[in-house]
Amino acid sequence: MQRTSLIYPTIYFLTVVLNKAVHMQALGFTTQFYQYACAGSIEEAQAVVEQWATQQGCDVKSVHASPKPASQQDVHTYAFPHQIINLPKEVLDSLYERRGYPDEWKTPGRYIEVKSIASSLDERAKSTEGP
Repeated sequence: MQRTSLIYPTIYFLTVVLNKAVHMQALGFTTQFYQYACAGSIEEAQAVVEQWATQQGCDVKSVHASPKPASQQDVHTYAFPHQIINLPKEVLDSLYERRGYPDEWKTPGRYIEVKSIASSLDERAKSTEGP
């Protein structure tokens, strides 16, 4: 089997901290969970993950990233690549093809339009300001 030779952005591992506890599969009740994202920078990854979590109905307090990319950058080693936010569709499709997944197993990826980092930081600042 041939590996995907497509180029994709760096994969980051992030911690999402919530204001209220939620129930997460495998974690139970928690105020934090973990997410992977493809992005051009740590700041972009944080903004994308915050946008995704907010769209899922989470009350996000903060998003933290390691000062370096995820330790594993080979997308072929991820069991659930469709959960990596903004993994390019062509990369995900080639992984499904390589793994021989039937169409009904091909879960769509998670995609968030990347806002400018400045506007995301402005929105965060406004949400933490008092009345």
